[in-house]
Amino acid sequence: QLALPSKTRLGVYEVWIKYNMRLMSPDGEYIADWVLTSYGKTPTETFRSSEAAINEAAIVALRDLASSFSLSFSQVPEVRDWLSTL
Repeated sequence: QLALPSKTRLGVYEVWIKYNMRLMSPDGEYIADWVLTSYGKTPTETFRSSEAAINEAAIVALRDLASSFSLSFSQVPEVRDWLSTL
């Protein structure tokens, strides 16, 4: 999802990305399935073009995903159970 300053009147470009994460074992066995949502924004005055601002907001959203994934991975009940068997 994208939000442009001209539509929101907030002075920022915003990007939300929803990911469906699925963990499978090496032999293809299903382990877990969960959803993560990430968010990124950039101020309009930082960029000269909408394209650059949206790209930067998307990069921020991807970084948000990486941190959320790494911090919450072992908190997913099915993942926690699977990790305890290793």
